[in-house]
Amino acid sequence: MKKLLPDYLDAAGAHVLAEKIKRYWHELGALHVTTWVVAGRKEETDNPGDKPVSTWCVRSNLANGLPPETR
Repeated sequence: MKKLLPDYLDAAGAHVLAEKIKRYWHELGALHVTTWVVAGRKEETDNPGDKPVSTWCVRSNLANGLPPETR
C-alpha cells in the first residue's frame, strides 16, 4: 500500500514540512536555518454551505533555496 503524504497546506502539515526543511539543513551543518508557519489565504468554496478553505505557508530564512551566509 502506498504511503500517503500529509496535506502540507493545512496547519498541521505545514508544521511537519517546516520541521523537515529545518532538520534537513541542520543535518548538513547549516544550524542557522530557521523555519516558521504563517496563515495563508482563506477562500470560499464553490459549494454553498461548505466551510472556507484555509491554506498555510512555510517561511524560512533560505535565500534562493540555500542557507544564508554566516559571517
